[in-house]
Amino acid sequence: MIDNYIMWTLVNSLVPAMSSSFINAQRQYQNALTGVRTADRWLLCIQQMQKLFAMSMGFLFIDSAFDEQSKKAVR
Repeated sequence: MIDNYIMWTLVNSLVPAMSSSFINAQRQYQNALTGVRTADRWLLCIQQMQKLFAMSMGFLFIDSAFDEQSKKAVR
């Protein structure tokens, strides 16, 4: 029984890196189990990028959204 749980946990944690058919199967399973629809894949990708590259993405946003005068005013 513990073997099955460990295997399920491992596979479940790797699903986001798998192809769309696995992701869709997991989403359908979670929806059937909980009745809650999960976020679309594009949103999950954005959230994962924000977790991994928060500082880099913040820098890119600041660099493109604000002019040099605004950046100097904050410093």
